[in-house]
Amino acid sequence: MIWIIICAIIGFVMMYDFWWCSIGDVIMGAFLGAFCGFLLYFLIGGLIGCSLPLNQVVEEQEIYALTDNLSVDGVHYLFSGYIDEDLVCRYVVDTDKGKHIEETDVDNVYINEGDYKPLVKHYTYVLEKEWHNWFAHAMFTDNYYEFYVPKNTVTNEYNVDLN
Repeated sequence: MIWIIICAIIGFVMMYDFWWCSIGDVIMGAFLGAFCGFLLYFLIGGLIGCSLPLNQVVEEQEIYALTDNLSVDGVHYLFSGYIDEDLVCRYVVDTDKGKHIEETDVDNVYINEGDYKPLVKHYTYVLEKEWHNWFAHAMFTDNYYEFYVPKNTVTNEYNVDLN
């Protein structure tokens, strides 16, 4: 974040120093400086973030039974299927506005079947100190989902082609 601010100020000042530049040129200088700052934040901030300590944050939500129009018998909490050649998992969580169907790629999904209360745990990694976010970000982290569902409540019986 600090990279973007500093580069935007540098771009603004560089263009402001030229007496023949219009206000549009000054604004464009600030915009280009901010863009260069974003690139620096992404590249250098990501490299710095790789060496900083991380905390694992776990968000836990209860999931609800999901039914579809294929008249699958029984209660199902987790559906997996292909959407435009991508294998995804769908599940229902409760939000402030009501129930919402969430979707995630299966590359970062782990399913535990057994005598569990149906829930999903979303694991993410954040920088240990909040002020580190000013100059770095957590890059190359392994964010993933763990599903805990009763036995035989996972189905993979749908295929949606959006063409």
